[in-house]
Amino acid sequence: MMREMVPIPWLLLQRRPVAVARWRSASVSLTTEQTGHWREDRFDGVAHAVGAEGFDRVREAILTYTFFPPDRLTGTVDTAEGRLAPGATIVQRVRVGVMGFESGTRVIDVGEGSDEAGRRFVRFSYATLVGHPEAGIATFSASQTGAGDVELGIVTRSRASAWWARLGWPVTRALQLQTNRRVLDRLTAIARGEVAA
Repeated sequence: MMREMVPIPWLLLQRRPVAVARWRSASVSLTTEQTGHWREDRFDGVAHAVGAEGFDRVREAILTYTFFPPDRLTGTVDTAEGRLAPGATIVQRVRVGVMGFESGTRVIDVGEGSDEAGRRFVRFSYATLVGHPEAGIATFSASQTGAGDVELGIVTRSRASAWWARLGWPVTRALQLQTNRRVLDRLTAIARGEVAA
């Protein structure tokens, strides 16, 4: 059984190599069916008048897992190309103030295509791995509209898993909500070409 990670000073965490092999061998902590009765959080946003180029930038950020604010979370995608694929492991490094921790997720779905009107979409979902401070599933998506906008969405179902995340649930919950709002802001800025992914 994997030990859960505990927060350590951020500067110390940065000096350690990313534990890809450790997380690759971890199992998913739950299934979609197990989260069915959990609270669902939805975050929606729109990047207005960004056109196909804006969608392309968002698509690339999603498929390379570079859409989180880098001062909060960085990720290492365990594929040869560094792109999301079903079954890929993502090792996350999360920073909260002067502390940080490493956690892992597994990609359970990746999809992209277009609807009957030719509007493109991209989405992916991941589940937390045993040892992650939360247990849950998250889905990130983007789709074009007919007006040149890009609709953005995040849907999560999660709960605290690690003892320290349960103990500090009001704080960890607030950080989770804040981070998801910041993801939408960053994806909007990426769509507009204001920041690079």
